[in-house]
Amino acid sequence: MTRGFALHHLGLVVEDLDRAVGFYTDVLGMSREGRTEWTVIEGAPLGIDADRVELRWAFLGLGPVRLELHEFRDLPVSPGRRRTQDPGLGHVALSVPDMAEAVAALEAAGAEFFSAPNLLTDSPGQEGDQWVYCRDPFGLTIELYQAATPGERARATAAQTERNER
Repeated sequence: MTRGFALHHLGLVVEDLDRAVGFYTDVLGMSREGRTEWTVIEGAPLGIDADRVELRWAFLGLGPVRLELHEFRDLPVSPGRRRTQDPGLGHVALSVPDMAEAVAALEAAGAEFFSAPNLLTDSPGQEGDQWVYCRDPFGLTIELYQAATPGERARATAAQTERNER
């Protein structure tokens, strides 16, 4: 096992950097940590089959996690949106203090929710927690996650124990 690894950032390719930065800062409360304008670099180090690629990027922060947004110019993209089950980055999970408030804010900003918030009842140590998946306007699947208070967790655990005893 390699020691000393830590998550540095998550990268997301977007079609419109300005719009994406606005969404992630205005709706999700991320901070702006750095940005470039159009830059030309070699494609190979990025795994892109092109001698040169033109891109710009921005770093945003949310607590200890950073999100790096890339916008590429004049490169072909694959048709369709990535599905949750496709290999690769499945989703980014954000801890929220108030699920209803977070859902309302993201819905107002154009996020598409896959369901109503779900309540965990059979996941040890997470009883009473709530979660919901949505797709943001740029195709990223986001999970909103609200941990239960100690009282909510105790009630959910007791209810699950009672169901198991039946």
